[in-house]
Amino acid sequence: MSLFGRWSELAQFQTVRAVRTHFGVGDDHWACFTRTVGDFQDDLRVLAAFPRTGLLAGVSQSQFPDGTGLTPVQATQIGLVWRLARRVIAHGSGMDETEFQDIDPWQETNASTTARQSPPSSGVKEKVLKMSTLIDQSDESELLPPGSSEINAWLQNYHAVMGAMPEEAEEPSPNQLAALSKRVFRDDAPPYVDFAVFGPYERKLTKVQKCRIYTPLGDGTYLQRDLPGLQPIKAGLGRQVPRDWDQRSPWSCLFIQLAKDDAYWAEKVHIPASAWVAAGAKGQPVVATEAAVKAHVPGLQDTVPLEDDSPDSRKRQANRDRKQARKRRFQSDMEELRKLRGKGKSKSKDQAGTPPCFSWASGSGVCGDLPPGSECKGPVKRAHKCRKCLSPAHKDADCPKA
Repeated sequence: MSLFGRWSELAQFQTVRAVRTHFGVGDDHWACFTRTVGDFQDDLRVLAAFPRTGLLAGVSQSQFPDGTGLTPVQATQIGLVWRLARRVIAHGSGMDETEFQDIDPWQETNASTTARQSPPSSGVKEKVLKMSTLIDQSDESELLPPGSSEINAWLQNYHAVMGAMPEEAEEPSPNQLAALSKRVFRDDAPPYVDFAVFGPYERKLTKVQKCRIYTPLGDGTYLQRDLPGLQPIKAGLGRQVPRDWDQRSPWSCLFIQLAKDDAYWAEKVHIPASAWVAAGAKGQPVVATEAAVKAHVPGLQDTVPLEDDSPDSRKRQANRDRKQARKRRFQSDMEELRKLRGKGKSKSKDQAGTPPCFSWASGSGVCGDLPPGSECKGPVKRAHKCRKCLSPAHKDADCPKA
């Protein structure tokens, strides 16, 4: 018994229902498939023009109302209906059976991989790609760049399954797709990728772009560093708005987003706390970014010292405050005592270091009758000045400080 019947007898199939009846595809079976891919309106032309990738995606995603998918036998029947529809349309167009190319949707196509395995030899060295830079750092094998037909086929498959082209910020490069295709289809290996090298092409491109900054070192020189390029502004504007965002009351959402910032808390709290505990829980915890800045800028100190609110630290601070207050009171008392001791006491020397004349200052003796400014008559020449204020204009008895 022939699978599709004779070529000359294909004219008897005029509708999709007739083709379904030929392979015994029931209504519930077919409705499960059309709910996913759409209704063909019993038109063989639409079914024959349906792409193979859409057929595969529709069969894999179809589900019955109870949540179960199509069985392998039911999927095979749908594939036979699609193949017979293509035969009927080709026969109706006048094509001969020898000219018709039947396509089995369940057969893996290895034409592209075979062509890439045996490229035409030429005198010019072909450009090769490294798997270690595209998908897996431990894979030292090489591959050829993909052709335009392969790239278009990959994009068409993605569009058929997802319904739209990938976003520009998330689209991988053709070389990354070629490396993944080599690993999965040619090497028959699991789809493992190393996300250290496999990522969106735009992200890798922004890492290549550099911005140069200059950090002052404190001695008049600057340290030059190249940092990764900044993300595009439109990428930040296009980020998804948080689900609980309210423009009229934004603070609740901001606090929630702050609490979810794991990278910030890991750098500022978790990692310094772990390092502090590992070091014996002594000293002050150090943040990695602050340590890096201090290493590049000599002499930089913390502008605001960290406060310790533990009971022991408050007690020590109170003891220090009492000692400082007691010291200030003691110094004040000593200064006042020093002033009281010096009050009313005669000076033993003037500003030049010459002792004053006791006879002239007291108004007695050989110099007692001499006027101010006169020369001392004693054997040792002394200064005629007041012993209380060291003024040469008057004696001790006439001093206003007496």
